[in-house]
Amino acid sequence: MFYSNDSIEKILRKIVFAIENGLEDAGCSCNDYRSAKKIENSTHFFYSDAINSKILDLCVDGLSAVRFKRISWNLLVVIDEINKRTYNVMTKETFENAKKKLASRNTPYYLQSICHVENGNFNPCFEQMTLEGLDNGEKFFTNDKLANDYYKIFGNKIDSSEYSHYTIVYSHERESITELELLKLDENLETIEHQDISEYITPQLPLYEAPYSENQNKAETKNNLRLKPGVKPQLKNNDNENNNEKRQS
Repeated sequence: MFYSNDSIEKILRKIVFAIENGLEDAGCSCNDYRSAKKIENSTHFFYSDAINSKILDLCVDGLSAVRFKRISWNLLVVIDEINKRTYNVMTKETFENAKKKLASRNTPYYLQSICHVENGNFNPCFEQMTLEGLDNGEKFFTNDKLANDYYKIFGNKIDSSEYSHYTIVYSHERESITELELLKLDENLETIEHQDISEYITPQLPLYEAPYSENQNKAETKNNLRLKPGVKPQLKNNDNENNNEKRQS
């Protein structure tokens, strides 16, 4: 379990909220795009672009972001200046594919560089597997190579010695999140710590429930004020008994 406080929890909830809203917006954009195109290649990027745009909207009051490019990709890392943390958001599929391809890369993967610099003093909680083509314990890239790549991302924006990096990994079906996890990784993208954060997903109200109206409330109140069954007839019987007593007297 990760260390947490109210500030950290609030930021995580903000990021998860941005993921949810981004997925929803991207779903609408994809539908509009598909209706106008006979061939499509770029809808795959709609979701990540929409999510990153929503995250940028939340970057105020101690929360900022760095934007950088890798080939044709526009990427984003969130900076929590208060709690000295950085975050990136990615799908579980993207994360797993990146991890598999580390050994065959000629240049560092951006997440690898960030985790090397910020999480370099931590050890993975699971036994690390030997990757094909590498001896166990051998680094993919030199310290200088990874540090230089880190500088290309952040520049002098933060003091890396004060920060730790966390990755938010999610899976989704259309606009709904199906899996959500917070990971702390080493430079080989092995897990140091992990936590399910599905509890931060905003509950969705059932679509079939009608809104609760004021008229409905008034009707229920009126019904609650009615006498219980059997009470009214009993009052009538009591009146008849009183009349009979008067006649007899």
